[in-house]
Amino acid sequence: MLSPPTIVQPVTPCMSQIRLRGQLPDSRVKVFDDQGTVVAAGVAKETEDLVRLSPGVSLQAGQQLRAEQETADDRSDPSPEP
Repeated sequence: MLSPPTIVQPVTPCMSQIRLRGQLPDSRVKVFDDQGTVVAAGVAKETEDLVRLSPGVSLQAGQQLRAEQETADDRSDPSPEP
């Protein structure tokens, strides 16, 4: 089983991207809010990469987020809540 990516920086309202670490290059990554809504998604280029927020999404300072990654063969659980 894949390990989930880690969200690197604290969440702030002015963010337009979220930095993830620990994902495989070319994996599909998703970031979810505490309601389970996808707030960012993309394909990782590197093991540490930025993922753009989905259109219309704005975050709150300190908001709890979770991330997961998926390849053609496997999918991680969501990252644990901090």
